[in-house]
Amino acid sequence: MKRHSQNEGDNAHSVIERQINRAKKAGPIYSPEQYVSLIRCAKKTGAPYKVLELYHDDIHDLKSLNSDLGWLNNIKDEDRNSFKLTEVKVLKVEKAHPGILFYKTTYEQNDYQQIKVLKERRNSVDGIEKLVLKKAYKKKIGITEKKRPA
Repeated sequence: MKRHSQNEGDNAHSVIERQINRAKKAGPIYSPEQYVSLIRCAKKTGAPYKVLELYHDDIHDLKSLNSDLGWLNNIKDEDRNSFKLTEVKVLKVEKAHPGILFYKTTYEQNDYQQIKVLKERRNSVDGIEKLVLKKAYKKKIGITEKKRPA
C-alpha cells in the first residue's frame, strides 16, 4: 500500500509556487535572482523564508567520494543482505557511529539494519575524518550556445 505523507515543507512549496505563478502572470522572470526575491517574500505573515544560495563551488563530486570509500556495486548489510538505496524507507545517521548508516526497508520494521560506509580493503581510506570532498566544478558553468540569446 502506498502512503501519502505531509510535512511542513509541503505548505512552503505550495506558497512559493503560488507566488511564482502570480509573478509569471505579471511578466516573465529573467534571472535566478528574481526567484530568490520571490521566494523570500512569498510568505505573507511571519518571518520571510530564509534562502541559502548555492554556488558552483558548493557542489561536491560524490562519484569520486564513492570510489574513495571503496563501495562496490553489490553492497551488503551486516546480515549479508543486498542493500538497495531505492528500497530504503527510513535512513538514520548517528554522530556516535561515524561511518555507519542505519536503515529500514519498511515502516513496520522495529529494528534498524546497518551498513558500513567505509569498506575495509588494502588501499582504503583510514578513516572518515581523512576523506576529502572534491569540488564538482572548478569554475562557474556558463550558458550553452544553444541557450544564448541571439
